[in-house]
Amino acid sequence: MKSAEEPQLPIGTGQEFWEERKKETLPAQEIKNTATWVNPAFKDTAPFKLKEGEPTNLILFLTQPKESNHGAQKAKRKLVILPELERGRSGLLGQIIFSDQDGRLYRDLNIKGVGLFEKAVENGGYTASPVRPTARDNEILGIFDYEDAVKDAAWAEELLKAGIRTYRIVAIVDLHEIVYSRGEMVSVEEAKKMHILYSDSRPVAEIRAFGTKERISHLAHPSSKRLKAALKDTKALVAQELGKDDLTFEDYAEWFAKTLGEQMARLRKAGLVHGNLFSQNITLDCRIVDLDTVKRIKEIDFSEKDPHKNEVQTYEREFDNTAEALATLLDFMRASDDIRLPRDRVTYLRYFREAYYKELKKSL
Repeated sequence: MKSAEEPQLPIGTGQEFWEERKKETLPAQEIKNTATWVNPAFKDTAPFKLKEGEPTNLILFLTQPKESNHGAQKAKRKLVILPELERGRSGLLGQIIFSDQDGRLYRDLNIKGVGLFEKAVENGGYTASPVRPTARDNEILGIFDYEDAVKDAAWAEELLKAGIRTYRIVAIVDLHEIVYSRGEMVSVEEAKKMHILYSDSRPVAEIRAFGTKERISHLAHPSSKRLKAALKDTKALVAQELGKDDLTFEDYAEWFAKTLGEQMARLRKAGLVHGNLFSQNITLDCRIVDLDTVKRIKEIDFSEKDPHKNEVQTYEREFDNTAEALATLLDFMRASDDIRLPRDRVTYLRYFREAYYKELKKSL
């Protein structure tokens, strides 16, 4: 047994959950790239080499096997695809324990902007699809843009300084080419001429460090086995973070409710609004993620779109959205046959509310 002074490494259930995760992979291949920004917080602690102005072999892009005279060729590498509801653009490189210079420990190494994967209609699995533009906000499915990545990284640093649980961006990497279809690579400039990318696009890959990448929304996965495995893994991960040998699911649900309330209060005390706090943007180890929608409350022009909205109503809406995400987590847990939560949903929502107001009363 480890002493209270000796922290346990955040491995969760380790190889057990990794084997379950590896059941959902897609072929990927290395592409030409250059690291444009590397977080100095990982300069001497990351177990992999990243240097600004140089390429890295960490960057992969989803592909489909090329057809040859001997049938489909297998891709040399694969990315673990986490169970998004419909589509996604990120992949998991692996489970590896490392820290930042502040002593925070991470396990899941993820890259965002790896191309597009979508749920297949015929079998419910996932398949790699060519990236494509949409009419909504000049978005390109499968691509992450440089400006959004810079914003995301900056907000992550600010949230961490405010004591808010989130991920940390390890690096932002410029992509010089993308995989368009069945292993065919095109340069970024050529992709713009082909109208695959917009003329002002700057596609990047964002390397991110998580405790667990699993979100509340991932529990909607059709496999009950994976749902149980994700919850069991996160429960072990949280116990290790707290220096405990184990937690019951009841302990975990209580910890999550109280911790989530604290995070919401700290956001408000910092004068920040996430803007998109639903179950897809809250991890199972209670980190608030996907920060490119974060804004300062003082910079929001409430008269611009809806004159009836104000600061108080904005925070009330974000509070309600987050409480709904907590309720969703509780519902998923209750849907599992071998998870028993003796307390009802109202009790855990009360924990959330009480922790929120208790944290608000604390001085900054």
